[in-house]
Amino acid sequence: AVKWEDYVDEEIRVERAVYRRQEKSTKTDDPRRIVVVEPLAQVLAEQRRWLFTSQHPGISSGLIFPANPRQAMAGARRRGEDKPSWHRSPTIFHLPLAKVVKEAKITDISGHSLRRTWENLLRKADVDVLVRRSLSGWRTEKAQAIYATVAKEEREAAGRAVVDMVLGVA
Repeated sequence: AVKWEDYVDEEIRVERAVYRRQEKSTKTDDPRRIVVVEPLAQVLAEQRRWLFTSQHPGISSGLIFPANPRQAMAGARRRGEDKPSWHRSPTIFHLPLAKVVKEAKITDISGHSLRRTWENLLRKADVDVLVRRSLSGWRTEKAQAIYATVAKEEREAAGRAVVDMVLGVA
């Protein structure tokens, strides 16, 4: 449900979600701020340009990524409505994710597992725990801990560090 009005000062404000084509507050009611870095800034600029040059009918919704017009109209017909919903289906992510998995030659992953990856990459990048929690929208350390994992190489490095400390290895 991210709209162009949410893209301010090189940040995206995540303040709403969509449930059954209706906008609502996020699950935690906690707004998040996502800093827009490259290549995301370029993707957003290209998306805005494409929406205007193609005169996408969903542009009036204000959504950064409105649904495909054909699919939006088909959904409206299925619901017996005249007005399309420009919100995308949650399943829209499945095909691009499957393509990434295939090209990367990795086992299947879900959109949900990306939250785990995000948390662990942020942790490995030495991002402060409070900043990680804020970016991901978790209210508590307990909720955040659900997504945190420690890789085998990290456990091995910790074990070596303890042995080196005990043996006085510099």
